[in-house]
Amino acid sequence: MLVGHKSATLKPMMNREQRIEYEILDCAFNADRVSGHVTDTETFTEQLRGLFPDIRPEEFIAACKRLVEANRLDVQYRGYGDERTVFAGRFYLACAPLSHSYFEELRRLIEVPTYRKVDPR
Repeated sequence: MLVGHKSATLKPMMNREQRIEYEILDCAFNADRVSGHVTDTETFTEQLRGLFPDIRPEEFIAACKRLVEANRLDVQYRGYGDERTVFAGRFYLACAPLSHSYFEELRRLIEVPTYRKVDPR
């Protein structure tokens, strides 16, 4: 017999910012190891609308910036320019030195709670 709510191993829930970061890193991890995941702000924001219908491009850009500043994501692009130029065109999301450890931390927050079997006697 499975016991529900009270006997479940409850884990902290992922907040919105973390879930957006998780989705970004998931793409970076599942991308080509050499070039990364090619995208643009509009396309990626549209993908995120499946989870967050009210998401705005600025929220995606802010998540990318947080990840880059924490050395958890590498955003690559061709050419020169500031961040407005980068996020206005196509760019590549790639792993950075701290990507894996942070992704694993986020992955643990998204996993379904585990249940233990209880003897019905």
